[in-house]
Amino acid sequence: MPLEFRSPGFPVLKAHVVPLRGGHHSAEMTEQDVRDWERVLYLMNQFLRLLTGISEKMKVDRTKHEMYEFIGDAITWFLRIPLMRAPLMGLVPHPFTYYMVFRLMHPRTGKEVETDTLTFVERCFEYSETAEKLREVVHEVTKLLGRLWFRLPADTRPVYNTSGLIPHMLLTSAIAWGMVADRGLSREDAGKLRLSAVFHDVSKPFDFERHYCLAPDVIRIALDGVLAKEDIAELESFVRTHHLQSETELGKVLHQADVIAAASDRLSSIAREVIYPKIREMGENPEVGYGSGSSAWEFWRQLERKRPGTMLELTEEGARAVLSSGVKSLRRSAAAENHETNLDVCLIDVGSIQDFVMGSSDLRSVAAASLAVDFATLAHIPLLIQFTLSDENVWVPLEAFMVVSGGTITALLPRRVADRLRREWRERIARHLDEIELRTYFASSPFTGNYVRDSAELAKRTYIEKLVSEPASINVQVPEVRGFAPRLCVSCHTRPATDEEGRCHVCAKLRRIGTEFHFGKKWNSGFELTVDGRTE
Repeated sequence: MPLEFRSPGFPVLKAHVVPLRGGHHSAEMTEQDVRDWERVLYLMNQFLRLLTGISEKMKVDRTKHEMYEFIGDAITWFLRIPLMRAPLMGLVPHPFTYYMVFRLMHPRTGKEVETDTLTFVERCFEYSETAEKLREVVHEVTKLLGRLWFRLPADTRPVYNTSGLIPHMLLTSAIAWGMVADRGLSREDAGKLRLSAVFHDVSKPFDFERHYCLAPDVIRIALDGVLAKEDIAELESFVRTHHLQSETELGKVLHQADVIAAASDRLSSIAREVIYPKIREMGENPEVGYGSGSSAWEFWRQLERKRPGTMLELTEEGARAVLSSGVKSLRRSAAAENHETNLDVCLIDVGSIQDFVMGSSDLRSVAAASLAVDFATLAHIPLLIQFTLSDENVWVPLEAFMVVSGGTITALLPRRVADRLRREWRERIARHLDEIELRTYFASSPFTGNYVRDSAELAKRTYIEKLVSEPASINVQVPEVRGFAPRLCVSCHTRPATDEEGRCHVCAKLRRIGTEFHFGKKWNSGFELTVDGRTE
């Protein structure tokens, strides 16, 4: 039986700073979007059951906290499916898919990922059958969930509705986990609270005003048959009360994380500067509408009733105001909204990408090198970090890697964890990429919740890190020289040849990887050209 949809009494609009087609800055959430969201939750349940079913067949035994962590990573992976666009569509599953494959196949040991990225990619191809099963999930979910990323707001009020529901849920989870890990609480508590945070606003599309009342029903849709009933009941209790000042330590953390996440992307200063004056011109008090409780909901209902179209007008105006605000203006206006925490925002930067990709004259090796960079960013480095810190009894959740693309990773970590990772970066992480001459840099800056300021500070620290970083230690196999110059690699013409075909150790691996998905090899079996996953 479908969950009931209850309208707040005015249009629910998702504002977009970058205009949509037609120049509009907003899209209205429809009842069909709500039904699609419900469908997504059922698909999530099917996906989680698929993973747990595979684990049972493999006889993988996970402890309670490992189960929480695995399900949490799987949910984040599922929600991020629309962000995946395979670099070689139809020829190779997306590198992010292999992240999930390795989480499924190797629950504890990091030995399989503690190698150079090219060897890691070759190992990934050994799990192609499992990857194909996950790719079927990707095909079914991409279009449905992708639309909802642009339709579901985290808040219904103008300017505040620039924040999307799904990224808000994931950010809240990352912050909540970071705060618990910073306090040194157990991995079970961290995993439990993290799942609660992911689901804390999951029922909003059905009833924005009283979403916490529907939380138990919605959580059961997603997790029924995946976790034990008593574990689901505990998550339901957390979510049902997350808007209240809880008496438990975990409840307080969830409430505080929700507040920080909301403040991080609401841009309240823009609302005060642009929307408040317009509401006052209508003879109304904006402080009531941007307050809390039933009076705030009634304010917007009455405003829309008196002046139909007001929500759309103010939403468009607010989005345009954010777009027109310069970076310096946003940094200055959001200064009062900073939240001091013991969290750091960290940047992992993969350098020397152009030299690495274009270092070979062989076309399939160039394609393999480009793919390897994506594998490093989307799967290899996150897994290396997770398994490295798990030795310290800390599991970094997938959503803590907030932005992962283009050779960079932006992560949110407790400061003590970030400091530990910095100390071990060269020995435990960077050396695996040094082996194939990909340089990585790690920098961090205090997280304040002000994205513009945090990003600028992090960019500055990354620049300094690149200037002061020690040269990479690269192991190069040099053939014995007896009266003649060493033979150079026939592909890159820079490293000594080490195999019978005259290629160096890096180019030989690139050639093997490139051959796995070479265009000619796949031509007869067909390959995908369409975004929705159809094969043509």
